[in-house]
Amino acid sequence: MSIARDVQLTDANSITSIDLSHFPSLRSFTCLSFSFPNVSSFKCENHSSIQSIQIGKSSLCGKEGEFIITNCPALNEVVIGSKSCVMFTSFRLESECVCHA
Repeated sequence: MSIARDVQLTDANSITSIDLSHFPSLRSFTCLSFSFPNVSSFKCENHSSIQSIQIGKSSLCGKEGEFIITNCPALNEVVIGSKSCVMFTSFRLESECVCHA
């Protein structure tokens, strides 16, 4: 069963960081194009449920930002649209490999 929830933000321009780790049941995150222009920190760390992260075009445009995804074993898709995160100075995508014989 899937439940879709739309979140209405009154002032998305004032948001400077997004940390998906605070939402442990989240399975997917979609950031629409031209959203969150001042976000300079995007993190998803030690998240066991997240399967998909999609960032639209021209989003997350904060200066000298960081994009971090670590230890998300269920993650199978990361999509970043054109002109998104272009001012970020750090990009880290790490996961422990679980190999089956």
